[in-house]
Amino acid sequence: MNANNTWYYANDLSTYKDSALSMNDFLAIKGFENQDYNLFVSLDIQNIDASNKETLIEVQPYYVNKDGVRSYSKYTKLASAVGYETKFIIVNDNKTPLTKTEDGYKVENLSLTAGDKVSIVDSYGIKENDYLLETLTDGYYVAPRTGSYDFILTNDQIKVNKPLSGSIVTFDNYDETNIPVVSDETILLLPKAKVTDPENIDQTENVKVEIQDLTDTNAIINNGNFMSNKVGNHELKYTFIDKRTNDVIAEKTINVKVYMKIVKDASDINTMELTDEANNPVIKVNNKGVFGLSFNFEASQNYYAEFELAKFDSLINNQVVGISNNLTATGTPTEGLYWEGFKTNNNGWEIATSKYVTSWDINRMWAPSDLANKRKNSPELDLKNKATKMAVARIGDTFYYFYNDKLFSVNEYPELKGISTYPGIITWAGDQDKVIPTSFSKFNFIKNSEDVKNKVEGLVETYFDYYGCWDDSRGNDFATFNKDGFTWKENATTNNNQNGSMVSPLINLWNNFEVNFDLSVNKLGDNDGWGKFVMDIRTYQDRKTVAAINSTIGGDRNFYEGEMFATEVGSQTSTKFIDDWKSAFGGSVSRDTILHFNVELTKITDNTETYQFTISDKNDATKTYTFTETVTYNGDCKYLVGGPKYLIFKSQKLAGTVSNFQYK
Repeated sequence: MNANNTWYYANDLSTYKDSALSMNDFLAIKGFENQDYNLFVSLDIQNIDASNKETLIEVQPYYVNKDGVRSYSKYTKLASAVGYETKFIIVNDNKTPLTKTEDGYKVENLSLTAGDKVSIVDSYGIKENDYLLETLTDGYYVAPRTGSYDFILTNDQIKVNKPLSGSIVTFDNYDETNIPVVSDETILLLPKAKVTDPENIDQTENVKVEIQDLTDTNAIINNGNFMSNKVGNHELKYTFIDKRTNDVIAEKTINVKVYMKIVKDASDINTMELTDEANNPVIKVNNKGVFGLSFNFEASQNYYAEFELAKFDSLINNQVVGISNNLTATGTPTEGLYWEGFKTNNNGWEIATSKYVTSWDINRMWAPSDLANKRKNSPELDLKNKATKMAVARIGDTFYYFYNDKLFSVNEYPELKGISTYPGIITWAGDQDKVIPTSFSKFNFIKNSEDVKNKVEGLVETYFDYYGCWDDSRGNDFATFNKDGFTWKENATTNNNQNGSMVSPLINLWNNFEVNFDLSVNKLGDNDGWGKFVMDIRTYQDRKTVAAINSTIGGDRNFYEGEMFATEVGSQTSTKFIDDWKSAFGGSVSRDTILHFNVELTKITDNTETYQFTISDKNDATKTYTFTETVTYNGDCKYLVGGPKYLIFKSQKLAGTVSNFQYK
C-alpha cells in the first residue's frame, strides 16, 4: 500500500458515514488486523473529482485478504465519501464514464459495431452486468447494427436509443391536402402522426410533435386541437422532435381549409336546401310560406353579415326576401324580428322595411315604393337581371343596411335596444303557391366588434343623399357630402324652388328620437339679399310631412321669419316664433350666427306626438330659444305615431353647411 494513504479504524463503518474521505484512502475494521486472513475493508475510492467537495456518494466496501483477493462479507456496511458516484460502460475494453441524469446513467453518441460486447462496471471496477448487442433486455431494444447510439442505464437495465433520422411520417385516415374545419366553432382533433424509423419500427411514443399555423398566428393549437376564425386555406407545419435528444427528426406540412358554418338554425330547416357548405355554399328556400333562419352567430349586439341574392328567375307578385335581425336562433317570426329587403310585384320590386314582426304575418311593413328612386346615389339594383349583394351590420343599438356595398338606411329599433340578436334571412313566398325564385350564396360574416366597426366605416362614405321628386332636385349637383353633414354649394343660391334642392339623411328615426346639428349660412341669392332654410319631419310609411320649420333671412342680414307648422297627417297648425326667437337672442338673429338645432320627439300618445325645438347660438349658450308643438293625427295612425320618421333639409336661394349631425 501507498505509505501516504490514510487508514481509518472503526468498530462499525457507520462511524465514518459522513467523513470526508479522499482518493485512495483505506478503512480497516478494528479487531481484524491480526487475523490469519488479515482482512480489512478498503474503500479503494476511484475517480473522485477532488474539486467537488459537496456531493456525498454511497459506496459498497469490500474485503481484501493478504493475497489481494477481494471478497464480500456479512459485515458489509454503507459508507460515504466526498465526490460523485459514477458508472462506466466498457465496450471491447474501452472504458467510457456514464453521466448520472434524472433518467438514469447516460452516455451520448457512443460508437458501436454489431457484435460488440458491452459491460457496465461501477466506480470501483466491480462488474455489474454484461450485455450483447443482439439481445433484448426487459423491452429495451439493443441494436444489432453498427452506428452511433445514446445509452441510458436505468435500474441495471441498458436502453439503447436508436437514432430516428430518416423516419417516415404518415397521417392515417386523412386527406392531407384538404381537412375541413368550421370557423370559430368546432375544435377539430388534428390528425395524429405515426413515425416509423428506417427499419419500419414504430417510434411514435419516442417523438413529440409541435404544430404551427403558418397562415394564422392567432390560431389556437393545443394538444392536437385546432381553432381559427380566419376563413380560407391554412398551412400547418408539423415538427417532429426526438423526446430523448430534442433533435428535429422530420418536418411535414398539411393543408387545412377553414370554412364558415352558414346556418345556426331555421324555422323549418327541412324546407331549406344547403349545398357544398365547405367550398361554395348555396341556400335555396323551398318553403311556400314564411321561412326564417339565423346565420351561425352567437346572439350579439355587434355583427356584420352579407350574402349575394341571385337574380330572380321571375318576379312574382307579393313575395318578400329580406335580411333580418332575429331574437331567436331559429329566425322564427313569431319570436320577434325586424327585417329590410325587397317586396316584389308583377311589374318590379320595392325596398321594404318591416314593422316589429311577432307573427307569421310578416307583410306588416312599411314599403316606400319609390324611396330608392327619390335618391340620386341609391344603389343600382336590378333584381331581374343582376345579382344583388345584401348586408346588415349592427353596432350597439344601431342597424345599417347595405345593397351592393352602398348604405341605404340606418335604424335604431326600440324593441331591440340593449337586446342581442342574430342576423339572418326572412322570406315569404306570397299567396300563389310558388317558392322564392332565387337563391343565396357568397356569404361573409364578421363577428369581432372592432372588425365590424372598421367594415362599416370603410363602406359608409356619407349618411346623406339628394332627395327629390323630380330631376332638378337630383341633377343639379348642388351639394357636397361628408359623414356628419353636407354643404349646399353656391349654385344653390340660384334655386328658387325649395323642393328642388333637398337633402335627406339615410337615417330612420324611431319613437322618442333626438337630433342635433349645426347650421352655417354662407351665401344668399338675390345679390346675397334673401334665402330660406327649411327642415321637414316626415313619416317613413307614406312620406307625409308631420312638422316643418321655416326660417327666412332678409337683406339686413338677419332672420325675419320663423315658423313651425304641422301639415298633411292631421291637424293643420302653425306657430310663428320669430319674435320670441329674436327676443331670446337679444333683439335680432344674425345670418352670421352659427345656429345649433336640437329636435326631440318628447311625448307620444295614441294619436299625438309632441315635438320640442331648441335653437341656440353655438358660440353663446346664453342665447337659446325653445318651443314645443303637438301634432294630432287623423284616422288610423297605429303605425304612424311613434313609427319611423326621416328628415329632409331644403334650401331656397341659400348656400350653407349642416354639420355635426347626431341622432339617438
